[in-house]
Amino acid sequence: MQRIRISSAKFYIGVSIGIIAIVIGATFFIHSRQNLDQIPEPSSELNYRYAPNFELTDWRGKKQRLGDQRGSVVLIHFWASWCPPCLDEIPKWIEFANRFKGKRFKFIAISLDQNWRDALKIVPGASLPSNVLSLLDDSGKVAEDFGSYQFPETYLLSPDLKIITKWVGPQEWNNPKLIELLDRMERIASSSAQGSHP
Repeated sequence: MQRIRISSAKFYIGVSIGIIAIVIGATFFIHSRQNLDQIPEPSSELNYRYAPNFELTDWRGKKQRLGDQRGSVVLIHFWASWCPPCLDEIPKWIEFANRFKGKRFKFIAISLDQNWRDALKIVPGASLPSNVLSLLDDSGKVAEDFGSYQFPETYLLSPDLKIITKWVGPQEWNNPKLIELLDRMERIASSSAQGSHP
């Protein structure tokens, strides 16, 4: 009789732990995905903080500075080969970037790996679209300066390199609302460029 009681107690404890785990997992999933309806409307005069400037090396060994991308809409994507959600998302993110080739966009994939060998196994530099930069932040300092700790994370920057919004966790990059948002941002960038060169 005592064995049955003990087994029942273990069963209920196991069920309770399982339910708690499901609730925690669901809560994290909900909070990790930003609601695209809540993305702020872009304007030509956005009053957001400037993105931290940085200089990192690309897969060819060339130094790349964020400041050099001024005038383009920039998406900075923090990821790593040791991050399971990143592995599924990064090919979709690169495919999404390919949609905007020839426009005033720059997509910057920043790996948090310790070396290029691990990063290049997942994202071969030679196969990237021309509007995508692949950089390595092996110290994690750039991610820390941005305030990124849950990967993947993606930041949207205006043409003057101010942070408009960010997405935490994997996203649906083929979402029409997101594409519409970036199209509007690109029109702002193009108008600004034309206005500065009469």
